[in-house]
Amino acid sequence: MNSIILGLAFTIIGITTSISGTSQVSLGNPDPILININGIDFQVDNTGQVPTDDKTIGKFINNVYIAHNFLAGKYFDNNVEITYANGSILEYEEVETIILQAIDPYSPSTNYTDGIHIYKPDDIHHYVFSKGIVFLTCYDKDGQPAWGRKFIIMKPVKD
Repeated sequence: MNSIILGLAFTIIGITTSISGTSQVSLGNPDPILININGIDFQVDNTGQVPTDDKTIGKFINNVYIAHNFLAGKYFDNNVEITYANGSILEYEEVETIILQAIDPYSPSTNYTDGIHIYKPDDIHHYVFSKGIVFLTCYDKDGQPAWGRKFIIMKPVKD
């Protein structure tokens, strides 16, 4: 199995070397093209947008994948396989789930609360998005489909 190196505030995507004037990727993975969750394949949209169909997951930033909770996000679960453009497949498992209430549920730049503290979007970027591969979707509570956000943090499965 291939492995990926995750840092606290960044993901190593690749190191490029030059051999005889050509550039080749020697470590890391190119953009993901397919995500498999419990036997269901989802295409990856690398535009940074939230997809509007149930067969696509969006790549939000480096290691963050996003989908509406009533579309592909409803399938976000504890084990996934990501297929990259170079053909490598990496398996990930859930290590943590964080659910936070959105102060303004329909704003993409909302602040969040855990009922005690208020978290700004920068706090989420530094604390949550630095933990590994993250699957992000809205969290439905009390009939409000965008009440909060669910962050599922994944790490590579060890051999």
